[in-house]
Amino acid sequence: MTWSAPIVVSPVQAVGTFDPDTHAHIRDGAALGSIAAGPHGELAAVWQDSRFSGGMHDGVAFSRSLDGGLTWTMAVRVNAAPNVPAFVPAVAIRADGTYGVSYYDFRNNTADLSTLLTDCWLARSTDGITWL
Repeated sequence: MTWSAPIVVSPVQAVGTFDPDTHAHIRDGAALGSIAAGPHGELAAVWQDSRFSGGMHDGVAFSRSLDGGLTWTMAVRVNAAPNVPAFVPAVAIRADGTYGVSYYDFRNNTADLSTLLTDCWLARSTDGITWL
């Protein structure tokens, strides 16, 4: 078995995740991406990235390849709430080619310092551009 030279999907611009109330760093998956292979040879990748917020906080970036990983689309934002951090993304591809991305965010957090409310979300897309 031989391997090709590495191919960069996209430069990662992650800043990590911080408690929105105390600003304490939270352990997350900023250094970890997620990659999935689909039934027709397509590949999908997701990762935390701050490019969509001007470096203020991480969101979820998505890119796909339809040629076995030789080329990748420009990164698009998956997370629905752009003004709060989104983190720990994971991607899967259904048999029908639908992309699914799960992630966490703080959109329903409160100012109560004794709690840190997160929600887990699932976004889906049939084209890798529009996310529901």
